[in-house]
Amino acid sequence: MSIDSKDLSNKHASQNNLLRQSTLAEKRILAHLMYSGEQENEKDLQRKKLRNKQKNRKNKKSNDDKNENERGEFDVERNLRKILGEDYKPVKTKKKKRKRRNKKKKAQQRQETPPPENVVKTVEERLYKTAESSDESKLSIKIKNSRLNCTINGSLARRGFTIPEFHLNFEAGQLEGRDPRNVVVLSNVDKESLYGFCYHSEEFDVFCYPDSVDSQIWSFLESWQKLQDPSASLEDEEEANPVEITEEAASEEKEDAKAEDVEEEQEPEEALDSQQDRDEENEDEEDEDAGQMIGFEHGGTFYLSNPSLWIHSFESGKNELAYTLSRESNPSTYLISYVPKAHPTFLKKFPNIFNSSVVIVNCNYLTDVADRAESTLVWSDLEQLVTSQTERTNFVLSGFDKRYERDQIYSFFNELVTEKELDLSNMFIFLPCKEKEIEVEEVENSI
Repeated sequence: MSIDSKDLSNKHASQNNLLRQSTLAEKRILAHLMYSGEQENEKDLQRKKLRNKQKNRKNKKSNDDKNENERGEFDVERNLRKILGEDYKPVKTKKKKRKRRNKKKKAQQRQETPPPENVVKTVEERLYKTAESSDESKLSIKIKNSRLNCTINGSLARRGFTIPEFHLNFEAGQLEGRDPRNVVVLSNVDKESLYGFCYHSEEFDVFCYPDSVDSQIWSFLESWQKLQDPSASLEDEEEANPVEITEEAASEEKEDAKAEDVEEEQEPEEALDSQQDRDEENEDEEDEDAGQMIGFEHGGTFYLSNPSLWIHSFESGKNELAYTLSRESNPSTYLISYVPKAHPTFLKKFPNIFNSSVVIVNCNYLTDVADRAESTLVWSDLEQLVTSQTERTNFVLSGFDKRYERDQIYSFFNELVTEKELDLSNMFIFLPCKEKEIEVEEVENSI
């Protein structure tokens, strides 16, 4: 019986131990589930630790700075208020008052300045201009703008224009104004442009022409010089075609040459040197008196010393050039642009040429025609250019076709001003002056 009781007691003890262990395990499991939550990754934990360290450092620095400022700075106003009490009045600085005053003034100025109003021009102010004289052979236009003041002279009978302020002759068609200071600018070799070529070739400073006709220009000049000075032409022919010399003439020439050599040996060296210097000086003077002949290609530039301007060339057609004048070698804008034979493709290709103070350009037809010639323009090609640059560019229109009478040209542009209300105040028609009849409707304002 004793053995059984011991076994039973051992069994009960083991069961109690198992129960205790199971309850402890359950408690641990429940505590883990209730309070621990999900486990975090090691990387996230490391990042959180770094962030917390950085925040703590920043907070420490800001607290240290605050403590230093509180310790170092001395609040004067606070101590004065404690001492003086109600009698203390803070001092106001003058700078703040000035700033406020300036702000008030600026606000007042902004209110006072009215917005810009669109100025409406009258019919007379929008009207085009013509030449001052009524004589066809002596037409002149005076141009005054912010960059240039000049006069443009010409004639309906002869092609070309002259600008006396710069000693400029566009084309050699005129028979007036020959001057050794002149600059003659030839755009083409039409007979109308060469009418006064021989007249101007005797006296000029610079002669500009298309390089494509260089040989023709020089042959023309040589033939003119031969006609004017036959002796010089005979000498040139003798040099070109020497005469046959006989034996007797040759022996005589040798004897004469020996005699001249003996005389030269007897003369002192100083006399010979002085004679050579004189000959060289005479040659230099002849070179200085002679003008410069310059052939231009597309994109050519040359400095004109007499008017102190740069001249630039642009190809407008076969053996045809357009020219511009400026005060700089590579300009963005020009003073004068001369385009005698423009066409629509040229306008599109070189729009910068028309960014100029004065533009002399052809306007051949008022409206489109079936038999339109090459290198010509219709008014519709120029309308946008003229109306968009009313304040900065003056346009001089010339070269109207012979089919149009003057009254037709005047009435055409009068209708553009009155009916379409175009502003043509910057446009000059190179025709004699005439009273332009314009009907202006008078509107009575009822009060």
